[in-house]
Amino acid sequence: GQRRFAYYLSVNVALLSGYFCWKVMELFGVGKMTAPAEEKRGKKRRDKKPSAGKGIGAEHVLVAIVLFFLVFFPNIGAATATAEHPRGPTEDWHESLVWMRDNTPDPFGNPDFYYELYQSPPEGAGYDFPASAYGVMSWWDYGHWITEIAHRIPNSNPFQAGASLAGKYFTAQDEDSANEIMDRLDSRYVIIDSDIVMEKFHAMATFAGKEPERYFEKYYQRDEDGELKSMLIFYPDYYRCMCSRLYNFGGRAVVPRGSTWVISWEGKWNEGGDFYKEISSAESFASYEEGEEYLKGVDSENYEIVGASPF
Repeated sequence: GQRRFAYYLSVNVALLSGYFCWKVMELFGVGKMTAPAEEKRGKKRRDKKPSAGKGIGAEHVLVAIVLFFLVFFPNIGAATATAEHPRGPTEDWHESLVWMRDNTPDPFGNPDFYYELYQSPPEGAGYDFPASAYGVMSWWDYGHWITEIAHRIPNSNPFQAGASLAGKYFTAQDEDSANEIMDRLDSRYVIIDSDIVMEKFHAMATFAGKEPERYFEKYYQRDEDGELKSMLIFYPDYYRCMCSRLYNFGGRAVVPRGSTWVISWEGKWNEGGDFYKEISSAESFASYEEGEEYLKGVDSENYEIVGASPF
């Protein structure tokens, strides 16, 4: 169902697999291979050198081969794939979080507090944070990394606590509404990456109670050979989002020049009965204002002012 259930379960699977392997090996006498012979007979003279236990036999080799292919072999492919495409923090994330730990104020005024036990608050009451505490805004996927590596307090984490406010922050359309969320959460820093502005954006919009199609949408267009090709089209609200402002534009004001398009589209259905939008025309404008002015004179709902790139 979800990846977290797999890695919680894996510890139990590993322990039980190890126990299973040992019991099978024990059944075939592997545990007795190195036992001194006199321990088995119990009647050897004290001054006689004990002989070695039973050597490795064909049955031991066979059981080792069977266990290898039964327990270990199926995991080799998965382990290789994980090494090539690791799920944990990238080098960039790790470097950034180590930098944060070493170069930002400790939220509890004492770096050792991270390793201490704390008293749970009474039922129904929140934890009493000191005045020095502050939050770090990021998407919930990265919350545990921020806690474990940076030793800082994430505003949202993989328990999906705070996910709604994080989604609202990153999809906020102006600084005032974004800053209001930061102030409410006592946040002082924001960490953002490329996945937040693209692959994870639909999840942020959903948690924020907004339709992902408000920001970008898949369209189709025919190429020179008449084949239908898909393309991602971005709406103005995407470029206004706080995550786009911070990551795509580096926190700087950007005026679009020569990259504003007005497209017209037709709604169609494919052979499987799925609805899609096919671009019927596209016209480029030197500025957003020109495209907006052109759109006012169009007597149709099937026209949109768009961008073809997130940047």
